[in-house]
Amino acid sequence: MKNTQNQPAEAPYSKTTGTTSPAKALKASTRAKTTTKKGRGKHVDSDGVAETEESTQAGAFQVYLNQIGTTPLLSREQEVALGSRIRAGFDALLQHLLPSGRVGDILLEQTRAEMTRANCEPERRSALAGALTRATAVLQNARERSVSGPAETADLNAEVAAAFGDLVAVLEIWPDQCLELLAQLESEFSDLFPKGSTTPETAPQKEFARRNLMDRATCGVLLAGASRLRAAAVAARNEMVAANLRLVVATAKKMKHAHLSFEDLVQEGNRGLVTAAERFDERLGNRFSTFATRLIKSAMRRENDNQGRTIRLPVHRCDALRKLDGARAQIESEIHKAASVEQLSEETGFSCSEVRELTELKQGTVSLDQETGDEGEQKFGDFLPDPASLTPFYGASEAAGSLDPYLEHLGEAQRSVVACVYGIGGCPLLSMKETAEWLGLEHAEVRRLHQSALGALRNAIPSHTGSHGYAWAA
Repeated sequence: MKNTQNQPAEAPYSKTTGTTSPAKALKASTRAKTTTKKGRGKHVDSDGVAETEESTQAGAFQVYLNQIGTTPLLSREQEVALGSRIRAGFDALLQHLLPSGRVGDILLEQTRAEMTRANCEPERRSALAGALTRATAVLQNARERSVSGPAETADLNAEVAAAFGDLVAVLEIWPDQCLELLAQLESEFSDLFPKGSTTPETAPQKEFARRNLMDRATCGVLLAGASRLRAAAVAARNEMVAANLRLVVATAKKMKHAHLSFEDLVQEGNRGLVTAAERFDERLGNRFSTFATRLIKSAMRRENDNQGRTIRLPVHRCDALRKLDGARAQIESEIHKAASVEQLSEETGFSCSEVRELTELKQGTVSLDQETGDEGEQKFGDFLPDPASLTPFYGASEAAGSLDPYLEHLGEAQRSVVACVYGIGGCPLLSMKETAEWLGLEHAEVRRLHQSALGALRNAIPSHTGSHGYAWAA
């Protein structure tokens, strides 16, 4: 069974260890101190020492680290036994839900979505199509036969469970999807079982029984049994997670160039640890730590990619950047000089244009408010040109009449707008709105004339180069 969804970052400890969960340890550490509020973001402990919120969080995290260190590690035999319990628990939960017609509808929808996925392999798509056809036919036939009476209900449920068992074997449902499936059923059927209800059979209830291949009472029993199976499977998973929380901390310490804080890395690594506990198959002969490390690193790296940049890049682009950096480091260590685009393209399999694009993506961002100069008297944004300004066209030589040859290319209305907007020829410097009021035109018309005038001036620059020297402004 597979898992594609992130789980809670902190899983409770097993009851058999006799210790509290890390989450409870964090809360207990903050409650243990007698604190009173004294100013914004500060507390005073029982000794009268001022304490910031950051120091409180750091102390709570240290309590968490101390707490996870008290949990004994699992031996190889214990890992095998616990992995078997986890896998068997989620398998039993899924098999318990298959007789429901509503579960069948959900699985059919998931199968169709998987078949339409772009990277679904042709062999897998063909196998899914065959299993989908058989399961659909069995479910429709069961619903048609269910109207004759409840005598065949048990046989119909068995047929539907067998057909969808074959479908699930091809579809590969992960444990988190199984948990989502049960949560969806509980949400849909939460209002169907009022306590003490003795409502007689009605048409809607018969339709419910036909759609779900069981009446409401049987559906209630199904959900109750599924809840018990879920509790057993989740308890086994949490026991595996609790015994390996130190693995997440050790992996987070090895993360280089991480933008996230150490605490955030541990939290995301815990999510990957939960995923590993659900995916672990003890029959393959691997140690759990070997299997889980890859998923823990993947969870940390994914969140670091999502949060570490001012402008977020998709995860697959971050993976391509890491591949490019690795290839560049290898090439430069061999030839002892900077790697060329062609060499990087040959080493990574990317095209030359993709290599150049990835190199540009690697560049960071700079704030326009960043101070420059010896004393920070100016900002970086002060040095950027204004594309709407006419300054590049005439510069400081306006007094000598250097702008007149360019203005000759404009119409009378365009010249009036330019003169008002930029304060040329003795006109006061006006805004667009003030220019519209001054000339008695609509605001949209002034804006149109302004844009067309700028375009005409740019086109006129090549014909007046030489003595004026403003051709570079185009």
